[in-house]
Amino acid sequence: MAIAAPNTAYSYIRFSTRKQAEGESLRRQTELAVKYARKHGLKLDTTLNLHDLGVSAYDRSNALTGAFSGFMSAVESGKVKRGSYLLVEQFDRMSRAKPLVALRQLETLISAGIRVVTLQDEKIYDEDSADDLGSLMVSLAIMARAHDESATKSKRIGDAWQAKRNRREAVLTTECPSWLAPRADRSGFDIIEDKASSVRRVFEMTVGGYGNSTIVRLANTEGWTHPGRAKTWNQSIISKLVRNRACIGEYQPQKRDSETGKKGPTGSAWTGHYPSVVSDEIFTLANAAKDRKAKIPRRRDSHYKNLFQGLLTCGNCGSSMVRKNKGGVTVQNGYFIYMCSHRVEHVTRCRSSKGVELEGSLLQNLYLYGYSHMRTDEESQRLHAQDVVLNAELAENKAAVARMLDILVGRDIADLPQLGDRLQAAEARIKEIKAQLALTKAQISQLKLADSNVQEMMRNTFDIDYARMRDNDEIEFRAQLREKILSVLRRVVVFPHRGAAVVLYRHIPEAFVQPLDSQLYDMQMSTDIELIEKAKTYLKVTD
Repeated sequence: MAIAAPNTAYSYIRFSTRKQAEGESLRRQTELAVKYARKHGLKLDTTLNLHDLGVSAYDRSNALTGAFSGFMSAVESGKVKRGSYLLVEQFDRMSRAKPLVALRQLETLISAGIRVVTLQDEKIYDEDSADDLGSLMVSLAIMARAHDESATKSKRIGDAWQAKRNRREAVLTTECPSWLAPRADRSGFDIIEDKASSVRRVFEMTVGGYGNSTIVRLANTEGWTHPGRAKTWNQSIISKLVRNRACIGEYQPQKRDSETGKKGPTGSAWTGHYPSVVSDEIFTLANAAKDRKAKIPRRRDSHYKNLFQGLLTCGNCGSSMVRKNKGGVTVQNGYFIYMCSHRVEHVTRCRSSKGVELEGSLLQNLYLYGYSHMRTDEESQRLHAQDVVLNAELAENKAAVARMLDILVGRDIADLPQLGDRLQAAEARIKEIKAQLALTKAQISQLKLADSNVQEMMRNTFDIDYARMRDNDEIEFRAQLREKILSVLRRVVVFPHRGAAVVLYRHIPEAFVQPLDSQLYDMQMSTDIELIEKAKTYLKVTD
């Protein structure tokens, strides 16, 4: 006579905080499951990882994204067979959600033929017991008690955190940016200098025009100290660092949503909570550089040969233009052309432009007519950096005012005592910034017209820079030049058959037509209405 195979049992173990792993909870729940399986001749399955260690059941994290959600999916797909057992210490290990939500979860398992066992009392909940009204009422009462306990605890903890936030404690929690360390007396934070130095280098290189991949390669090659726990650098950490406002000392209080279990910002950000590791100006410039890079195709050449990638449009068909080497991939100064991407794909037969001629003409144009942005003197750099910083601060203050108005509408009582003062301060700052912006723009305009010899100076600068740009070893210079080009140019529409291009600057509203077939320094800028109007039809599509 064949012996029936034992039913399969799955042990689900959960506790809310990681610290409980150091205590008895894990051992106790494990021993209870093993003991029950042996007593009843069940085969305890270990192929499914059913451990939610440090995962909440009150906010349903275990059921939404935890191991328990994986078990529910396995039940739904049939991987966990009917007649299987789910062993839990007690109901609150599965759920501490609202009673009816927890009851629906239990009903789903029972309807799928799963026998749920609470190990503390060895009670079985299955399709047979589902008709027992008394058992149903008991289970519902247990679920209600578990939810109430968690709700009370959550409110108590939430109130304690809100009291800390209201007092603006110097160290709310020991969790902080990884380049900082909380002081033992909780009076503030100290900078971990080797990590902070790496953070600063990331910002400096980003402002200098370097992309994530280049920074990562250099960081790993030179062995920079990683600001986090990882041993090696990757592109994700670069992007996160540049966007992290904790680098300039800002802290954004967080609050967990009771429905979704996700944390989100609550109230206004605190400035000066952490020690800054970069200046506000460097932070703003680095983020402006990131924003510009996000609007162009990802760079494929690590030597920055294509200075105009993502900026050139074919005037014949409106597609982008690509740089094609004709003298070998490794030849920086070999023959190359700019070709319509539709022609590369054999869709059109649009004419191409000679690379040296196109680049030389456009670069000279930038130096002579966009000189206020391309020139390297300190006054110009300071004014344009100031313009970027002020615009960013203006946007931040407007956003802060919007957030405070939302709080007023939502009646967030904890923020109301100081809200009026902060709202008035933000609006006053907006007025000041607008006045400073007007003054800065006026100074930039004066700078453009101040010196009649500037163009001659820029011609000399162009000769030097153009030679450096074509030097194989000047990768860093080309990266920085690329960043300057992005800050000046909005788009260039090239008409190879006309030997001209329509150039649109970011800081000049007018469009200009520039010849591409003339000798350097002999160009005449014009406003050819026909070409400009045709270029604008493409700009509506590409910009």
